[in-house]
Amino acid sequence: MKKKDIIIFCPFLARGGLEKSTVNIVNYLSKIHQVTLITNSKSLSNLNKFKKNIRLLNPSISFFYSIRILNNFFCTIYTFLILKKNSIVFSLQEPFFLLLLKFLRLNFKLIIRTPSAIINGKNKYEEKNIKKIVKNKNFFVYFYKFANLIITGSPDNKNFLEKKIGVKKVVTINNFFPKNKVKKNRKNKSKNIFFIGRLIWDKNPIFFLKSLIPLLDKYNFNLHIVGDGPDYHKLTIISEKFKKRVKFYGFVKNPFDKFAKKIDIFSINSKFDGTPNVLGEAMSFKIPCIAPKKVGLTEIFLAKGKYGVLYEPDNKEDFQKKIIHMIKNYKLYTQKADLAYKSLNRFNIENTLGKIEKSLSKI
Repeated sequence: MKKKDIIIFCPFLARGGLEKSTVNIVNYLSKIHQVTLITNSKSLSNLNKFKKNIRLLNPSISFFYSIRILNNFFCTIYTFLILKKNSIVFSLQEPFFLLLLKFLRLNFKLIIRTPSAIINGKNKYEEKNIKKIVKNKNFFVYFYKFANLIITGSPDNKNFLEKKIGVKKVVTINNFFPKNKVKKNRKNKSKNIFFIGRLIWDKNPIFFLKSLIPLLDKYNFNLHIVGDGPDYHKLTIISEKFKKRVKFYGFVKNPFDKFAKKIDIFSINSKFDGTPNVLGEAMSFKIPCIAPKKVGLTEIFLAKGKYGVLYEPDNKEDFQKKIIHMIKNYKLYTQKADLAYKSLNRFNIENTLGKIEKSLSKI
């Protein structure tokens, strides 16, 4: 197999799902190819997990941290300073300037992996919320047709990009989720319901807390919130009267490794999402999961409810009803979690990282 020069483009590698996915992709590709990672990020929490043969270029210029578009532009310029004739640029994040250069007919090979939700005309709820965050997201997607290859996790995205945008080559590849060794059955008398993620508007932690706090007096469970972000202060105010039943942990590196035995129910409440990665991680520990319908790949991961619970997004009553049912019929949902665990064969290394490598090798 011919060794290729691959430049991984990821301007701001924030800790969390993207960082973990990047580590997996970069390390796997480096077994076969020469790999360079270009970013301009704060200290990387998983820096020690990158293999030593990877060329890591992270100038860490703090001036750009708070101005995302300038950071992207800076990383684009940096990429072209090291670009060789036969290099492949593989963008994991915000490739607008790279696409613009392709539009202007600069001759280089560009592969894009869609890391987050895109507007594909299939889900009005997600579409409405994406537009609140990124006003020009719909316009930006039309530049995708100038890429040599698009990698996406959603069949709906693939169909949209091919038929509506005119992208010539799109492949559907999901993230890699290895199965973890699960040693202990969950027998907690008081159920522990966890939210893990950034405490920001689109992850919807306020909905999670406001929906479940009214049930604390009626049912035996506690709430746990792992993560940090701008909504932290609001969340602490909402839970002020329930300090003994609502616990905050801040950011925790590899939270499932730490809390897996304690988590009885894992909740995702996002307004829009890509995969999301935390769902796959929870499934890999046989944790019963609840997630909103048609947000990211929740229906694919949970097989429309076969492997977990799906609720109507932003519907407080439906969310509460299904949480109550999970608490009262917990054994049923541990059985679903067992099925979810077995289903992770769909996301083994051959079907994910191996498929990415094969797609790159054909470019």
